[in-house]
Amino acid sequence: MASTPAACVAAVDEALWKAHSVEELLRAFSADKQGAVHDALIALSSAYRSVDGLAQGLPATQVEAPARLLAWIDAGKDPDEFVKLLFSETLALHQARACAAWLAAAACTRAPS
Repeated sequence: MASTPAACVAAVDEALWKAHSVEELLRAFSADKQGAVHDALIALSSAYRSVDGLAQGLPATQVEAPARLLAWIDAGKDPDEFVKLLFSETLALHQARACAAWLAAAACTRAPS
């Protein structure tokens, strides 16, 4: 498989599906499923190696993510909710700054008593 972003995405999708399969096998684990679990783990390892090989052929890309977002995701929270919260916080901050600027301007233009 050629090392293209699309091929890498397809390999990641396949690896995620294999990881899901392993999770499902382990969720319903019993002694008679040991062979199936072993085979699924081998397939998952192979899929990870495939992703790694494809990724090595792609140009390096630096991705920056806010530490707060990574902590949010690590806590098992929805990243979309983080974005909503961030927009709300930013809007509130800008409204507070605009209000403070308006109050400062009004205080400066007030006629002396």
